[in-house]
Amino acid sequence: MIGLKPVACTTEAKICPDGSSVGRIAPNCDFAPCPDISAGWETYKDVVNGIEMKYPATFAGAVWRAQTWPPTVSVLSGKENADEACSQISSGSIPFTFIANKNIGSNSFALLENSDAGAGQLYTDYCYVLSGSKVTQSSRNYVINFVIHSTNGCGSGNCGPYCGTPNEQACKNFDMQKEVVVPIEQVISTFKLTN
Repeated sequence: MIGLKPVACTTEAKICPDGSSVGRIAPNCDFAPCPDISAGWETYKDVVNGIEMKYPATFAGAVWRAQTWPPTVSVLSGKENADEACSQISSGSIPFTFIANKNIGSNSFALLENSDAGAGQLYTDYCYVLSGSKVTQSSRNYVINFVIHSTNGCGSGNCGPYCGTPNEQACKNFDMQKEVVVPIEQVISTFKLTN
C-alpha cells in the first residue's frame, strides 16, 4: 500500500464574524469553519416580508445598553436613499452621516450613524441599510437600526461618572468599537432574506 503524501496548505487566514481567524485545513485546503457566534441566540422572523435574523437575548454592558431590544427590521419602499431610509425609522431629529459600505455576512449594507449627547448621556444610532434590488427582485430597502445609550466620559482611561463605583474599571476600559460595533455587526451577519 502506497502512503498518502502530506498536504501543505497556505498560511492564509479568514477573519470570522466574531473577530477570530481560521486557517486552511487539509485535505482540500479549504478554510476551517468559523465558530457559530449565534449558538443559543433568539431568532427574529418576519414571514410577511421574508426576513430572518438572530440576536442575543440581551445586549448591554456595564456602562452601556441598547435603547430598545430586540432589534427589528423596517421594510421601506426602496424609493428612498440610505439617509432618507434611516431618517424615516429614527425617532431623532439629528441628521445621519454616511460611514461606509460594509460587506457583512452575505450582504452589502450602507452604514450611517448619528449621535445625540446631553446631560452626560450619549445616544448613538447605528443604521444599516440593505437595498433589496441588490439581492432580490424586490426594490425594497431593509433597515436595521440599533440605538445605544452610553455615558459621556467613559473610555480612554477616564472613569466619568463611575469614579469610585463598581463600574469604574468598565468605564475606563470602555471601547465602543469592540464592545458595541463588533457585536452589532455579528447580529447583522445573521440577516437573511427568506423569500
